[in-house]
Amino acid sequence: MKRFAIAKVLFMSTAALFLLSSCGPYAYFCEVEYRKPAEKRGVDLSGNMVSILLGPDCLESDSAAYVSFAEGMARAIESNLGLDSQSVFIFTGDTSSASVFGGSIGSDLVFEIDGIHDGRVEILDQEYVYSDYSSMMATYVRIGASIDYKIYDLNNESLAGKASGEDVFMEMTLLSDIDASNAELFNTAVGSKQEAYGALGQAFMSAYFPEWVAESRSLLVYDSKTEWVEAYYAACDFKWNEAMEFWMKVVDEGSKREAAAAAYNLAVACEIGGNYDSAIKWLDYADGLVKFPGSSYERSLIVSRSK
Repeated sequence: MKRFAIAKVLFMSTAALFLLSSCGPYAYFCEVEYRKPAEKRGVDLSGNMVSILLGPDCLESDSAAYVSFAEGMARAIESNLGLDSQSVFIFTGDTSSASVFGGSIGSDLVFEIDGIHDGRVEILDQEYVYSDYSSMMATYVRIGASIDYKIYDLNNESLAGKASGEDVFMEMTLLSDIDASNAELFNTAVGSKQEAYGALGQAFMSAYFPEWVAESRSLLVYDSKTEWVEAYYAACDFKWNEAMEFWMKVVDEGSKREAAAAAYNLAVACEIGGNYDSAIKWLDYADGLVKFPGSSYERSLIVSRSK
C-alpha cells in the first residue's frame, strides 16, 4: 500500500515554533480508514445466522423484482459477514413460517419482508457524454421503494425490529440517445426494475453493517526517532496493532511530552476502530499531560461518531 506523508505541521502556535522545533512532535498526515457505525443499530448481525422471508403480499405481483430485492439483501449479508455465496436462505410464506422454517434451518434472525411498495424514479441531472466516438445523454436517476418489514429474534422469541413504509434509495446512470424524451427515460429506468431492486435490497441491508471510510488523519510523530516514524508508517499501512504496541510502550516509559503524544495517537487509533470509550480515556490521559491543539477536534469526532 502506498504510504502518504502529505504534510507535517507543527502542533503549536506561531509564538512557540522554536520550542516545538526543538522538542517536537510534528503532525504527519496519512490516509486511514475509520469504522463508521451502522446506520441502523440495535440489531447485531455478527455471529448470527440470518435468513430472509418474503411474505405472501410480495409475491402477488412482480415477484421477480421482489426476489431480486431479497437476493440483494442476501449478498449484503454474505459480503459483510464473510460468508460463502448462497449461505443466506430465502424462503416464502406467512409470519408463522419465520419461526417454523427459520428455526428448522438454525436461523438466529429472520428478516420478514411484508411489502415493497412501487418504486419511484426521479431524474437528478443530465449531461452530454461521448461514448465510442458518438454523443449520448447521461441521465442520473434515483430509484426508491418503501419497505414494510419485521425482524424476528428466534433465540429470544421476540420481535427485534419492524418498520412500515421505510424508504430505501439507490442511484444509477442511464445512457440514451440525445433526443430521448423524459418518458422514455422513465420507462428505461423502470424497465430495469429487477436489477434496480437487487441494488435496493443490498443498500437496505448494508445499513445494518458498519462501514470502513477512507479519510486523511494526523498522527503525532517525533521524526528524528526511528521507532516513531516506523509506528506512523505501520498505522498508514493499517497495521494498527503494531503501532499501538509501540505507543503503549512510550506511555509507560517515555517522557511526559512523548507519553502525551503517544496517548493522543492511541485515542486516534481507538476512535478509528470504533472503540469510543477507550478513545475518550486515552484523550483525557493525553490532555492531562500536554493538550495539543488537535485534541479538541479529535474529541469532537469521538463524540459525534459515538452517538
